[in-house]
Amino acid sequence: MQKCAQYIDDASGVVKKPDAFDNDPFGDSVWRSSWFYASLILLKALDPPTYQQIEQTHQVGVEGAGTFLSFFRQHCLESDGWSLPKNPTQRFSRDQLVPLLFLLEVVVKHEPRFKDDGKAILRSLVELEEDGKPLSDTLKGRIGRNLGYLIDVLCDHARYNLIYRTEDMPMFLIPCLGNIDCAQGNRRGAYKTLFGLALDAQEIGGFVLRAGLDVTDEYSVFNALGAVSRNASPGARTTMMSGIGAATSSCTRKTAGVRRSISSRGAVRRTRRSTPGSMPM
Repeated sequence: MQKCAQYIDDASGVVKKPDAFDNDPFGDSVWRSSWFYASLILLKALDPPTYQQIEQTHQVGVEGAGTFLSFFRQHCLESDGWSLPKNPTQRFSRDQLVPLLFLLEVVVKHEPRFKDDGKAILRSLVELEEDGKPLSDTLKGRIGRNLGYLIDVLCDHARYNLIYRTEDMPMFLIPCLGNIDCAQGNRRGAYKTLFGLALDAQEIGGFVLRAGLDVTDEYSVFNALGAVSRNASPGARTTMMSGIGAATSSCTRKTAGVRRSISSRGAVRRTRRSTPGSMPM
């Protein structure tokens, strides 16, 4: 029986692609690893028997999330953008960012021992935003205002307690007569609206191009769907428990009586169940 542990790089904690996919085992490594570890952490917190079964059967645990975040913090954060672990050729993109943001949320809620690395990663992202720099010099390297909502939530005092400065803040300060609390509240409301519009665009089944929305490719929106709040309006929720399914194509598992093969990116697209533990709106 193949075990999930065989796909995890010991030094970095990265969840690698199965050998059959291509000759780049570290491609999309942040996307895959973030979903995988976020799912493990949620299972440990919310469904301990299933987590223990996976831990024993596949020899993987939440400690890998700490290894991954620490490696990412030490090797992938630069003042002019981010890179992928052990992958010097692929450019960092929104596809990688959104599941990483969710992992940071899950860590602060359920595994605070990894919070220091999470805070350093989030601080680096905030500094890129403050300087007006993208994640990478590609179209998909732009962070986008709809994703700014998720970043803003993570910066809350109860989470990572960071100040989120963006280039568009003056636009929100003017109607608030310079009151920073008022401006930040209005900015969050505007970003939340854009986030909701991105979700609506996907919910109706098309990739509708609207001003300021990250819908240039299907995975950007599908990943954004993954970070919807448990308090979202009916029809707007989506599952976050697809990380185990995104990790490999050869392992299988049973969760809540539902058996499904662990596959690559398609797992996120197929899953539509609500799952507790996601970001509040």
